[in-house]
Amino acid sequence: NLLCCAIVYIISPVFAGMLRIETSELMLIPWLLVCFILRDYGFFIQQTLYHTGRIFVIEAVYFLGASAGLILLTIHRNEVISEDALLVNILAASFSSITALLIGFGGVKYFARMLIGDFTCLIRYGIKTLPIGFSNSLMVSADIWILGIFYNPAIVGIYAAAKRVYQVLWTITQATGMLVIPYTSKLSAEGRAEDIRALFEKVVVYIILSLVCAAGLIWLSAGLLYGKILGGAYQDSTSLLRIMLFAAPFDGMFTVAGGILYAVGAAGLVATISVVGLIVFAVLLIPGAYFFASTGAAIAMVCAMILSGTIMFRYAAKKTESSFMKAFQRFVSTIKKFLKVRNS
Repeated sequence: NLLCCAIVYIISPVFAGMLRIETSELMLIPWLLVCFILRDYGFFIQQTLYHTGRIFVIEAVYFLGASAGLILLTIHRNEVISEDALLVNILAASFSSITALLIGFGGVKYFARMLIGDFTCLIRYGIKTLPIGFSNSLMVSADIWILGIFYNPAIVGIYAAAKRVYQVLWTITQATGMLVIPYTSKLSAEGRAEDIRALFEKVVVYIILSLVCAAGLIWLSAGLLYGKILGGAYQDSTSLLRIMLFAAPFDGMFTVAGGILYAVGAAGLVATISVVGLIVFAVLLIPGAYFFASTGAAIAMVCAMILSGTIMFRYAAKKTESSFMKAFQRFVSTIKKFLKVRNS
């Protein structure tokens, strides 16, 4: 985290020019990252301990706090600038970190002696998994950056409005992954391969069906959202969002399958597939955004997610000795048992 802060600080003047924003705005990003340190640490500790209620509190303090802060800003100010929004997020992240500290880290010491061998192991594992976080971060934001280089802020704003609504579905996949990784790790440590296969088959079908249904509802309500609620200025976001929604089921496949592979010790494979997806995204994004603007960027994102989600699923299925057909058959069997119990 601190290394990322240093990198952002150094490259801020260059990126500010590319994105057509003030350097002072980018200079606030390192402070935001610092404020997230204890929050993220507490999040992962509670995830490991299966304390989902505490995770909810930590997350709620940040997201509800940031939302409330932005609402108050819009009420009391005629114009909200990006620096104001960043300051609100810094404040919300700080309160979330304080909350994580007050809740406690499950008995984990804040400072403890670390042997050289342990430190080396952590560094080696961190280097192996670094491409995962790096790729995921760029998949989330690179399209907005590239559009900012080629086009004016108005076009970028319309695209970002569609992307933000799409990321509502992304939160569903992240919430599922939050539980899948520690539970799969426990099963793997106990050598329960059959239970891992059952978990994979259940979760992957449920997440796909959930995302298909959610995407369908958002597809139908997109016109109302952008036309009536957000006003005519965002009307063009409707078609962009509907393109992005095609990626939702594959996003779920990517997260769930990747989480299971990660938990059984195949972090290097997850990193490789993540980088492949990022490369495909970059190859399609740059010419797509240049020639077809927002539509090209949205299509690039969908294509990259379909490819990487499918590949991740196939490797996870192979690792767990399963398949999509087996997962679907398990789902059908579960439904039949449920109906039989209800009718009896």
